[in-house]
Amino acid sequence: MDPALKTRLDTLKKYLSNLLDTLPLPEPGLATYDFGSFDILVEEVEDYGEVGAINRQLEISFGT
Repeated sequence: MDPALKTRLDTLKKYLSNLLDTLPLPEPGLATYDFGSFDILVEEVEDYGEVGAINRQLEISFGT
């Protein structure tokens, strides 16, 4: 096996082994994101492209 590939795979293995088994639930009321109104506007797709329009809507949803 190529040494550079082995190094990258070892690094990936280390990263994956340190992931949590489960994600903790947020405290009630701590994080409230309203994705119920998540919608991609045709005009934004035309202006920003599909990925840009999704990013724009995520910015709006997260308030950034």
